[in-house]
Amino acid sequence: MSVISSNLLSGHGFAVRSLRGYLRVLVGTAQGHRLLHHSSISCAKKQSFPEQEGKHLPYGKEGTGYYSLATKGCFDVISNASDLALTSLDAAIDAYKRRDDKQPFVIADYGTADSGTSMPLFTVLLNRLAERIGKDPVTIIYEDQTMNDFNSVFKRAHGIIPTPTSYKNDTPITPFTKKYDNVFVMASGSSFYNQISPEATVDFGFSATAMHWLSAAPCKIPDALHSACSKNGDALQRFEEQAFMDLKQILSHRARELKIGGQFLCINFAKDDDGQFLGHTHATPASMHSTFYELWCEMAREGLITNEEVANTNFPNQYRSLDEHRHVFQDPLLSSVKIETLETRVVPCPYRQSLLANEISVNDYAELYLPTTRTWSNSTFLSGLSDSRTEEEKAALVDEMFDRYAARVSKQPTDHGMDYVHAYLTFSKQ
Repeated sequence: MSVISSNLLSGHGFAVRSLRGYLRVLVGTAQGHRLLHHSSISCAKKQSFPEQEGKHLPYGKEGTGYYSLATKGCFDVISNASDLALTSLDAAIDAYKRRDDKQPFVIADYGTADSGTSMPLFTVLLNRLAERIGKDPVTIIYEDQTMNDFNSVFKRAHGIIPTPTSYKNDTPITPFTKKYDNVFVMASGSSFYNQISPEATVDFGFSATAMHWLSAAPCKIPDALHSACSKNGDALQRFEEQAFMDLKQILSHRARELKIGGQFLCINFAKDDDGQFLGHTHATPASMHSTFYELWCEMAREGLITNEEVANTNFPNQYRSLDEHRHVFQDPLLSSVKIETLETRVVPCPYRQSLLANEISVNDYAELYLPTTRTWSNSTFLSGLSDSRTEEEKAALVDEMFDRYAARVSKQPTDHGMDYVHAYLTFSKQ
């Protein structure tokens, strides 16, 4: 069963008024500066090597910190793991002290995006490190794919782009590089499908809302855009097989990178025991992924796109069950690590919570809510469209889909939201 954090169910103002204008500017800027890459979806039954290029591309103008500004719910998702993070960090510090090898304490953030959503938690972790290991050197490695917006990562690290304390509090976090003279920030543009650090060099690994992305979609989904919504047995089996191979590959690299006694915290999109998943929960009437599919099919019926393009639009990710996560650890490649905690937790959509609390108006809701659904999905819709179309035509068609989604949301605002359902996993290196 999912654990719902009660302290997240109220007070969802997230400084809407001060952010609204900036977000509107960035939405317009993003629409004029998209990264319009395109890649086809592989239909091979099994594919773990190599990772498909371009399957998930940043949306928004580089260097603006757009992702974190538009993805407020991730602040909650990560804050909701503070208890697990501090417990894991303390265990990693204990192992670090036992070794006493004069090496830096190394933190790795895998799939960091622009790094903004994890910075509030990392501030808490660095404070704990300062208490327990003093001025010992600490290295933070921010990892993401090669085309990630690393410009924003470093701007946030140095305070050029301010990172809010939380989505409810615009007070900027003091940048790590200014607060601590023993903290060193660097980045890796190698995919987490590869090893990004030498063996036995990481004390504490962290990843949030990233490792659900598969190396490639294993097949077309005949009745949905996302495997979580499909009823097709063959497609479900192929996605589950792909998800198993991919997670095994990802976590085996993390196991090699961890030092003995090192800890890893993974917050991974999931389908819980009640059948809830991202944008599809008991609390919110409309299912986000189902609505995407309805609108994309609607455009096909009107002749704006083809049925083949609908069929070619498949999200290359998997919302794994707890059993799917657990199953991976039975593989010999992961015999060196031990699961410490594994559970699902539900975090409500902060935009919808603010709407229900009358902190934002029904007229503003669609405009404020939609960017959080588009930062991660835009490239999937682009990738489904035919290569015979120009990049401008593809972009216009995806704009049309999201305009329709905005219109749908505006008709019944309180029915729509993107609640988060995650598996919260921690494991240790033995």
